Amino acid sequence: MALRKELTRNDAAAMVVCALLIQFVELMRAGGYWERVQGWLDNQSYVYLASVIRFGGPPLDQHFWGLPALIALIERIFPISGFSALVAISVITSLAASLLMYRLYGATVAVTFLILCPQWVRLSTM
Repeated sequence: MALRKELTRNDAAAMVVCALLIQFVELMRAGGYWERVQGWLDNQSYVYLASVIRFGGPPLDQHFWGLPALIALIERIFPISGFSALVAISVITSLAASLLMYRLYGATVAVTFLILCPQWVRLSTM
């Protein structure tokens, strides 16, 4: 009996994308996805700071301004809401982290992490 060879980068990428899509579709199917995103932890504060960056005004929250600046930039470039930009940033950085895990430890570890940490995948879509 021959052992299966190491997972390729394309195998790992397909598994990561499928895991993210499954979570996203499941949350959309449950209903009220965008209401959940708006009420989730401090998402509203980051989107508020992005509007302060774009339009001016007094900042009321004490948060790191890197994420709001990126949200404001994406809102400026693309005609999407701040919450849509926040979700896009979250998914893209999740894919980047998965690629980094693949580069550091290999496909097997990246996919195993994905399987063992479903909460991380769920939070990547919120």
